[in-house]
Amino acid sequence: MQTLQEKYRYNPFLQYGNELETIISEKEYDADVADMLRLSFPIMVEYYGHEYKDILFDALRKISIEIPKDNENMYDIVTRHYPDYIEKKSKISAVNDGELKRAAGVHSTFPIFSVENGEICLLGKSEIVSILVSSNKLETLATFVHELSHAFKSYQNSMNLIQNENGENILVSRSGISNVYSSVYMENGKIVVEDIQEENVGLEEGINTYDENKIMNRILSIPVTEIPESCRKLRESLILPEGKNSYVSGGYRQETICADKLLNKCKLEQTVRKDQFMGTNNCEHIYNYIVSSPQNSWKILNSKIDLAVQHTYARYQHVFDSEWFEEHKSEIIENLQNIHDLLDECATKRKRTKFNNIKNIMRK
Repeated sequence: MQTLQEKYRYNPFLQYGNELETIISEKEYDADVADMLRLSFPIMVEYYGHEYKDILFDALRKISIEIPKDNENMYDIVTRHYPDYIEKKSKISAVNDGELKRAAGVHSTFPIFSVENGEICLLGKSEIVSILVSSNKLETLATFVHELSHAFKSYQNSMNLIQNENGENILVSRSGISNVYSSVYMENGKIVVEDIQEENVGLEEGINTYDENKIMNRILSIPVTEIPESCRKLRESLILPEGKNSYVSGGYRQETICADKLLNKCKLEQTVRKDQFMGTNNCEHIYNYIVSSPQNSWKILNSKIDLAVQHTYARYQHVFDSEWFEEHKSEIIENLQNIHDLLDECATKRKRTKFNNIKNIMRK
């Protein structure tokens, strides 16, 4: 016989299941996508917090989730969905076409423009999440959680078309705490979107991977009996590698360690979440207030973590070239040490910073 505590215990699958099933039905998702949503989405709402529930559900209604077919890769998916009247260029993107072709998943946002009286106007956006489904169900679901998290953190206030001091159009695309700045102009009858600057990409990937690890381990910790029968088979197929007792993503390892320090030792998790989901910029102000040093700032920290990501991508490109790593080893290690010195300073000073002062900064 059930105790009252067992009977009325909070269960995210029961709490959010009906609303989720309505979306799955409306979107006509196939079994793979539907089961991954049934197993992961309620836990993601629980993890990120009930205060962001409406954002997660609204985003899920708007985005498209697609499984590649006919040997498509992530580059093919992004290219196919990008509007024909837009030409995409980039001077700075750390993720080149090669990385995109090898990727297991992607979240991509596409601007919707119109031209009125010779002026380019931003009407809105479209979004897609796509992942490769493999025999390794654990890695497939983890990739799904990672890319879906990107989508949720890119939903509110994620795209703005502004003009710089020269009157040129600049598209600002936000994903969590990261931003991409793109020049937008007409050329040969097409609208060109040319990426010219990125910021905070490495830290955002680290935080998103940190979240991926936490969400996956939460899923793995739930007794099978508490999981809806419709997705128990998927849950039972999630097998950890031999000798492992928890899930750890193979991507963005160094950036994830940085994220852990920022969220926990610097005690900035609540501030980061608000910035990610709402598009605010409190984390930069609070971090700078805590460290109060010209040698340590939010911009300096992120520039070094962005460099660490560039080093990571370069190592993938030179994976069979041992001489490349030896040549750049000292530079890579020195940069990582600098990052941790900055974060450690923030964590130390955070202990001495009055909480009320930080709350006052967030109100401004």
